Amino acid sequence: MTRDRRLGVALVALLLVGASAFGVVSVSAANKTVAGHPDLHASVTDNEFTTGTEATLDLYVQNDGVLTQGGAAEYQERVKTARSTQLSISGGSSPITVHTKQYPAGNIVDGTNGPYSIKLTVPEGTKPGTYYLNVRAQYKYTGAVNYDPEQPEYVDYQQTKTFRVPVVVRDRATFSVVNSTTNAQVNQRGTYNVTVKNTGSEVATNVVAEATSGTDALTFGSTGQSASTSVATWEPGETKTLSYSAAIADTTSVRDYSVPLHITFADADGVTREANRLVSTLRPKPEQDLDVGHVDSDLRVGTDGNVSVVVSNDGPVAIDHATVRLATSDDAITPQRDEYALGRLGVGDVATVTFPVEVSDSAESGPRQFDFTVSYKNQFNDSQQSDPLPATVPVAAERDRFVVEPVNGTLSAGGSGTVRFHVTNNGDRPVTNVNAKVYADDPISTGDDEAFVSSLAPGETETIAFSFAATGSALSKTYPVSMDFQYDDTDGETKLSDYYQVPLAVHESGGSGGPPLGLIGGIVVLLLVVGGGYVYYKRR
Repeated sequence: MTRDRRLGVALVALLLVGASAFGVVSVSAANKTVAGHPDLHASVTDNEFTTGTEATLDLYVQNDGVLTQGGAAEYQERVKTARSTQLSISGGSSPITVHTKQYPAGNIVDGTNGPYSIKLTVPEGTKPGTYYLNVRAQYKYTGAVNYDPEQPEYVDYQQTKTFRVPVVVRDRATFSVVNSTTNAQVNQRGTYNVTVKNTGSEVATNVVAEATSGTDALTFGSTGQSASTSVATWEPGETKTLSYSAAIADTTSVRDYSVPLHITFADADGVTREANRLVSTLRPKPEQDLDVGHVDSDLRVGTDGNVSVVVSNDGPVAIDHATVRLATSDDAITPQRDEYALGRLGVGDVATVTFPVEVSDSAESGPRQFDFTVSYKNQFNDSQQSDPLPATVPVAAERDRFVVEPVNGTLSAGGSGTVRFHVTNNGDRPVTNVNAKVYADDPISTGDDEAFVSSLAPGETETIAFSFAATGSALSKTYPVSMDFQYDDTDGETKLSDYYQVPLAVHESGGSGGPPLGLIGGIVVLLLVVGGGYVYYKRR
């Protein structure tokens, strides 16, 4: 196209645009030129909000495209379209914060375009009223197209247009979370309290507040993911505490869990409304920490003993109706009492418990694991139980209950006499009412076969005496005599010891007198276990 022709087309376009501004259409169709321009207008829907609201405003742009010179349809549409449109949005002089400051709208064709979603916030404390946002549209358009006889010639322009769109802030109840607390522990249930304030300017009635969990670790109600509570009337500025029953899974870690609150209410006109979005926080308390320590034991193979432990409540809350139970997998070890009541244990409280335990002869010495379990009631009177709390308890090797040593241990064949013995308590606990009985076989006989000691402390030694006689046919040698003991232990139980064999020397009548007394007293006595248990038939 020649320079003169380009100037002509531009002049025609300029005349057409100018004429369109005054509603004048005077270009002849014979020029085969299409002319026009976009005509943009902005509008919004659902533009009523309350204070303290994060919301989305739907913006629409209406293009009433103007055609001042008609022609080919494809060019008519072009001259009416706003191309590469960029929308810029601001709050202007209003208190409203606009988060979507730029929106690339692209081509805005003839007719209604949108919605273009604009994110905004109406701050807390915004007074009710109508506020305006500024919307500036920057776009390109073609003012005229000359399309004959050569390639079409476009005359393009850039345009900026500004609109004001209203946002209405209404009197309405709005809410904000003030605080949230819970007494629910890991692996238990409890109460979740959320304190919420009506920060709006209107009374809310028939309020329903629903708390929702987004994780299986937290449930509300019995086993649900949500629970609701209601408030009849909620005045502006009034604070209320909403309570929900919550349960925490045993695999839950102690951290913050987000709990959305969905509130619906009736406004002053009785219309049901949805409140602004609220999110509260639930942080469970740690799992109850119970422990056992300071284990003390005097257990020994073949005897009864005690195991003492200290049970401590390390929190985070007090427990009631607590009991501690002892268990062991060793069949040779039998607790004589396996449960004790502790009552109430506050945080930091400790209780010492002693369990009587029987260790059979078949048990093995060495360390043994005992498990202690604490059962209790929580604040909701729910029965709770700790995991097994292990403790290592030593079991000492078997040891004879008594040590018997002769003081003088000789008789003359055909003669009689009194023989004395030292008896030592070889156990770890005192014994009382010790009744010793001696047994002898031919050629030895006993005249007085019983002796009594009122008590023996651990390691204490007493001397007892028996009368013996040897027949004239007795050989000059050492004979064994047997002895056992019936006694009471510290639990008040009467027991019978094993048999002990002690030496008794016999020498010929008129002889040298047999082995020296010092030698007899120095013999280390081998204590042979003849049989365990209670053999009362010996004492008929």
